[in-house]
Amino acid sequence: MRQHLAALTRDGSPSAVIAGLVGVLVGFTSLVALVAATAQAIGATATQTTTWIGVLGLGMGLDSIGLSLASRQPVLNAGSTPGPRCRPGPRR
Repeated sequence: MRQHLAALTRDGSPSAVIAGLVGVLVGFTSLVALVAATAQAIGATATQTTTWIGVLGLGMGLDSIGLSLASRQPVLNAGSTPGPRCRPGPRR
């Protein structure tokens, strides 16, 4: 484990770090917007919305770290949401 962390700090070039930060920023903010809109639509409180967003960030971060350490290469976990065609239709 220490060898992996040492290699991570040694191999982390500024361009790789910036590319990773941009990827995380784009992926996370798009999901935050969706979670916030969903929370507002169902009438969630500010505390509930904040908790959802916090768990989303923690889960994405831990998943990316775990997959990166296991595969020994950079892995960015990006969220995915179903589009409008994937929503259930009206009940008949």
